[in-house]
Amino acid sequence: MSGTNQEIEGGSGGGSGTPTQIGVSVDGLGSAIQVGSLGFSLPNFAGTIVSWNIIGDVVGDVVVDIKVGGVSIVGAGNKPTIVAGTNASAAVAGWTTAAFVANTAIEYEITSVATFKRLNLVLNLI
Repeated sequence: MSGTNQEIEGGSGGGSGTPTQIGVSVDGLGSAIQVGSLGFSLPNFAGTIVSWNIIGDVVGDVVVDIKVGGVSIVGAGNKPTIVAGTNASAAVAGWTTAAFVANTAIEYEITSVATFKRLNLVLNLI
């Protein structure tokens, strides 16, 4: 996305050395965020996505799809979504698959958005 500042994140916890979160931050640099790909994570470890957290800078709406190989791994499940709010979180439910192997490119794609200029999405892992 042109005019955006993106950052893929990872964090480790519990002394295991394996990250417990991956995600993406996007900053429209003063402009509204647009529909499209936010970028990719390429974790060098296997994991399972168990929940998600999403937060934006103002009250708005957004839906983010998670893809592997260009195909949604959420399917008909609960995509990370905010409706008329600033944040939301949920356990993964109904996803086609939530597990991934090491070195899998995980893409974050906004499928609809209104109002947000900044957004942060975190996928919590086990």
